[in-house]
Amino acid sequence: MKNSTPTTKTSHKKALQKHIVNALNKDNQQRKIKKIAKMFVQTVKKMNDPRTSEGAIQYPLDEILFTALAAVLCGSESYYDFETFGKTQLPWLKKFFPFKNGTPSHDTFQRIFELLDPNSLEHAYRLIVENLKIRTTKHIAIDGKASRGC
Repeated sequence: MKNSTPTTKTSHKKALQKHIVNALNKDNQQRKIKKIAKMFVQTVKKMNDPRTSEGAIQYPLDEILFTALAAVLCGSESYYDFETFGKTQLPWLKKFFPFKNGTPSHDTFQRIFELLDPNSLEHAYRLIVENLKIRTTKHIAIDGKASRGC
């Protein structure tokens, strides 16, 4: 005879519902990121890739810039941080781009950012950030008052 009380069944049902909701939220987040990645590719295609020889390009510009954008959004501040982020998050990054040659080194990130036109890069990133459309009903303090208790 099973030892199933009504509270056990209820708690199991709630746990199952929570698992389903979490799975749906995760799937929804992945779809949103894929949509952003597609929009990102369209934006980057409009940029001029400063690298001249087609055969020598190991890392597509969209992969480099997407990795850098994701790394910055996660708190990265240097080319070394971009490289570390790319290596540690490669399985996640591969959900959106092929990364046939893995992720670039910090030297590659630096070379690309030195060669890119700053205005076109700013324009591309601005389009992406504006299209993120972060919605919240709460006030977001960006001046640090909330963290200081003001």
